[in-house]
Amino acid sequence: MVNSTFDVGDDAICLKSGRDEAGRLRGVPTSYVVVKDCTVFHGHGGFVVGSEMSGGVHHIHVSDCRFLNTDTGLRFKSNRQRGGYVHDIHIRDIVMADIGAEPILFDMYYQGHSALEAMEEGSPATD
Repeated sequence: MVNSTFDVGDDAICLKSGRDEAGRLRGVPTSYVVVKDCTVFHGHGGFVVGSEMSGGVHHIHVSDCRFLNTDTGLRFKSNRQRGGYVHDIHIRDIVMADIGAEPILFDMYYQGHSALEAMEEGSPATD
């Protein structure tokens, strides 16, 4: 994905690879993806891995992107029952502005809430 613009009400650039047992049985990772020179104006996350990532995610390169007015900039989320692995994610030259919650968020207890929803509820960021 190169030179794309997003303005969404959910995660913007999002990589997934299957959910729970079905994803593990299929066992097909999302791999060898390039994201470059993209702009995200709104969304729960600018660049997101998960939460459906039971098949794994690897060899991803993200560069020269702008995340503006998103809840989080870089968001990695899963649930402990889902399985899967994430490795070789390379991210560089990212500009983030007006991030509503966390610029970088790792949530391995994901329960379906955005980071802003979790903040409003008074709970830790579980997005």
